[in-house]
Amino acid sequence: MIKNLNIFMENCNGNIYAYKNPKGKNAALAEYIVDTCQRQGRLFNNKLSIASSGRFAVEVAKVCKQRGINFLPILGKFEDPVSFNQITALGFSIDRTPAQEKEDAIARLRNEGWYYFDQFSDLAMIEYYKQEAQKAVSEFGRVPDVFIDFMGSGATMRGFYEILKNSCQFGFSNSCYRDDKKYEKKPFIRDLVKNQNIQLIDVQGSMAGHLAFRYQNGDFGVMGNAARTFFTSVQGAINWLQMNPGKTVLLYWED
Repeated sequence: MIKNLNIFMENCNGNIYAYKNPKGKNAALAEYIVDTCQRQGRLFNNKLSIASSGRFAVEVAKVCKQRGINFLPILGKFEDPVSFNQITALGFSIDRTPAQEKEDAIARLRNEGWYYFDQFSDLAMIEYYKQEAQKAVSEFGRVPDVFIDFMGSGATMRGFYEILKNSCQFGFSNSCYRDDKKYEKKPFIRDLVKNQNIQLIDVQGSMAGHLAFRYQNGDFGVMGNAARTFFTSVQGAINWLQMNPGKTVLLYWED
């Protein structure tokens, strides 16, 4: 579904919309990834592992529980306590290997027969978001002037880029990556950023805080821990529209 965010903005210089998967971003993605792994015969031992500390790990755990798949997430030392509790409540154990030792943990789990799904490099991620982009454009009924997203794995941006690359501009809202070049560790979008196919848009924290307050009061509906990154993208959209008044921005709704 397409959500019009202008009703929450004051003095907005254009139009801001967000595409929301009716199932929820992480729930729909988790179902697609588990489906893909099963269909392609990757889970030959019926054992799946991922490295994620957020809602994605929780949603994968829910799908695995429903399908009788053994699931072992690598959450690391600083996992989200809410995600930790929800996963263990489903009866799954958690690998708490620190982030700096993650590669060793992955190798160990593979030796133990686990299939490790890498959300930062597996092309299934891009295929999923290409489908999401097609749905978004179809429902929106037109092509936006710019698509803006927060840089996580980069899969969302790459999927939308593959569908809309000849039609609109693209920008990441967390422009801190311009300085420390963390994008170089993101294989999905590394070359796109280097070649300036994707802009890096400056974001100020004041509006993100204001939007977080509105979120706490229920103005945006039900959202989870990903709200912070979504608000950053909204702020990126506002900033972009200040330089490009009258244009239309499309975001991907986080929940």
